[in-house]
Amino acid sequence: MNMIFSSSYRCVSASLTFFLCSIFISSAQAEDLFKNPLGNPYIQDVIEASVESEKLDDALKQIRDIKEIRPNKKLSISPFHFREKEDSDQKQESGVLCMQCHLNLPHQENEKLRTFLNMHTQFVDCLSCHYKDNDKSIHYAWFDEKLHLIPNKKSALETSNYEVDDEVEENQSLIPEGKAKIHPVYRNNIVTLSLDDEFSKLLEQQWESSNEEERARLKLRLHAPIKEKGLKCTSCHQDQQNQLDLEALGANSKQVFRIENNVIAKFLEKANKDDKRIRLQGLLE
Repeated sequence: MNMIFSSSYRCVSASLTFFLCSIFISSAQAEDLFKNPLGNPYIQDVIEASVESEKLDDALKQIRDIKEIRPNKKLSISPFHFREKEDSDQKQESGVLCMQCHLNLPHQENEKLRTFLNMHTQFVDCLSCHYKDNDKSIHYAWFDEKLHLIPNKKSALETSNYEVDDEVEENQSLIPEGKAKIHPVYRNNIVTLSLDDEFSKLLEQQWESSNEEERARLKLRLHAPIKEKGLKCTSCHQDQQNQLDLEALGANSKQVFRIENNVIAKFLEKANKDDKRIRLQGLLE
């Protein structure tokens, strides 16, 4: 009897030891896998993130519900809308990691705000609104589509000895070049990850070699530093806002005033809060 009890005890003890070791090993492997030589705060948050068990089932369901769609190229009749090369909505903006999974127009649920929010995705990066900076010293700058910094070029008209014509200043564009976006910056390094980053390459390798549960855990860790609901409209669109240094982003005085006093942004936030139907007369209130 004692022998049986002793044997069972050893089996349970060995199983428990193996289980605990597997947790610590997988955690260590994750830290070894993802390096962060430049001190990117998002990568560091992912490395340090823990998986909440109550969220695991939902993440696992999302992983199982994802079905990769591939065009059938072996049809007897060529489809009218067949594309010669892949340019799907899922894999656009080749330099940005987030956009390999998220849609071109990612805001879908809030019917009142989604158009206004999706318009912003044309010139504001996802992490500019959705990253949990946790009081880190984050500032913002313009980057091109390959995530190269665009130096702040104050208008030559503003720095010259000539007076700026009101009409010229009124029509100046704040966006420095086509497809440029505002990205978060930490210690002079962009926070947004490109597909060329070592982190992204290692992430792809780990994802491809993982089973469903491992992918669900990885998904939760990747989203741990992300706020599901981004900044409010009035975080940038209100007098004396301190979210963006608009002058550092190249805005002239008139552009700063228009952005901070944007009537549509304030109206939409009020309509969303009041949970009322949007009426044009609200713009006049």
